Amino acid sequence: PITGATVGRGRTTIERSYLTFFGATTPETIREHVNSMYLWGTGLWSRFVFVTPNTPPVYRERPTKMSIPSHLVLGLRDMYELFPKPTAQLVEENKKPSIHISSIPAISEARFDQDALELLRHYGKEVGFDMLQTGAIDQTLFAAYDRLGEQAIKVSMILAVMDSEKLPITVRVCHSARAIKITESWRYALHQIW
Repeated sequence: PITGATVGRGRTTIERSYLTFFGATTPETIREHVNSMYLWGTGLWSRFVFVTPNTPPVYRERPTKMSIPSHLVLGLRDMYELFPKPTAQLVEENKKPSIHISSIPAISEARFDQDALELLRHYGKEVGFDMLQTGAIDQTLFAAYDRLGEQAIKVSMILAVMDSEKLPITVRVCHSARAIKITESWRYALHQIW
């Protein structure tokens, strides 16, 4: 947990914090920042997943109306409903409003089939150690390569959640294999950006 005190809010504790950023930009806009050795050196860019096109651009007309497929909405709803929710209540303490969170559920486990775990371990060792020993990877990218194995684990858990109908989540080989394929596309994009 992160605990701090402010004049306006008083003592505040944040538990299980996690920041996810999703953004889009153009190569020209990000060029100066991606070329910053300082940002690579501090590990900032190694914490990002770059997604770049691998085909030339194709012109498409904008649709007059955006339609969201119902199966996508239902799938997202199923994932949302899978996990227990905390309750939140707006309360006033010392004449200052604050949010009181209660009924915080226990952390949900993800279980890994042995073969799925072995596949992820092998991938993590390959990209996070073996490939770095060959001298073919620029040292500036070492931190990004080291995180590829972790990214594959996270993606495999998300894929398992998408397939799951109840807790606990079980990660199978099909999830690990697909996660590695997705992560490899990110590795390709990393080199395109680099």
